[in-house]
Amino acid sequence: MIAWLLKELEKNPTSLFRKADLLKKSKARFEKLKQKGFLTYYQTSDSHETYPCNLPCPNACPMEVVPMEGKLFAICPRDSEISPIPLDRNELDKYAFCIEKFLEQVRMANKLGGVLHRIDKDYLYFGYMTYKGHRVDFIFGFTITRKSVLELTGLKRFCADDDFLVVFSPVSVIEDVSLKRELDRERVVQTSFTSSLNFQTYQLFLEKLLSGAIAREGAETEQKPQAKTQEWSEVSLDIIDDETVRYKIGKDNWQRANYAELGFKNKLKGLPNKLWGIFKTLAENCKDQVIEFRTAKNISKDIDRICGTLKAFFGPQDRPIRYNKKNKIWNIAFRLTFKSQDSKDS
Repeated sequence: MIAWLLKELEKNPTSLFRKADLLKKSKARFEKLKQKGFLTYYQTSDSHETYPCNLPCPNACPMEVVPMEGKLFAICPRDSEISPIPLDRNELDKYAFCIEKFLEQVRMANKLGGVLHRIDKDYLYFGYMTYKGHRVDFIFGFTITRKSVLELTGLKRFCADDDFLVVFSPVSVIEDVSLKRELDRERVVQTSFTSSLNFQTYQLFLEKLLSGAIAREGAETEQKPQAKTQEWSEVSLDIIDDETVRYKIGKDNWQRANYAELGFKNKLKGLPNKLWGIFKTLAENCKDQVIEFRTAKNISKDIDRICGTLKAFFGPQDRPIRYNKKNKIWNIAFRLTFKSQDSKDS
């Protein structure tokens, strides 16, 4: 039923749904959606209510609803010869679909971070997640397919730290090849809920959504130096200036890499992203693979992303940075220093 509701809302985001139509679709689903708060009763006034005319009439004007002898009837306002049509209450009761409640359910099912909020009258931001080391932000809009490439790519200004932006429509998707190519270049993925969401579990089909975009990014990006190891204990990393690190695996020679090669580049601006600054701060405060300074509560999400970036570069898939709640410290699984006094490769 949700897919049908979204399809109708894509035609007109202010649509209301008659109870009779919802019951015809599924009484059980209607009750379940009401219970979840997805469907909310819309208070109408019998004195101003109308009813769609299904008579073979060239005017096709809506019928007026009037009470007569304790019952409700639909009458034609133009032709008094047409007999009044008796109405059931279900024909008049209407419900609105609450998109915010629906998006909150999607957020919970996929454990998205951030706060659901309206960007403007056309768009709702409903969260982010880290997927294979990439930050992905999610936005919903009812009329995406009627928007220009400038407006869609401009949505990235609301998600300054994202690597990919997924913009959902209810049902339709952009088919224009040139527009899709431009969105690809800006790492904007446009899709629909009906093709990307399990309506039973509210889980997003992330692999289907993002694997292609990430693969395309990899094909377009210059080859990065990749360290090969299975153990974090073999990794040594020195941040030697604001843009460069040196690293080595075990007894291998030191290698150099910049923030972009490590994976800390803001792909929209081409500059170091926010995570690079946090990673440098971690290194500044690291002593004997322990960080003792107190951090903001929300930094754990950023450290999750830093861990994903480091895993993608060095190889081991266990977490390289862990928080010790008992001692209130961060433990680093590899040797990390900041601005080494001996920055010469050896």
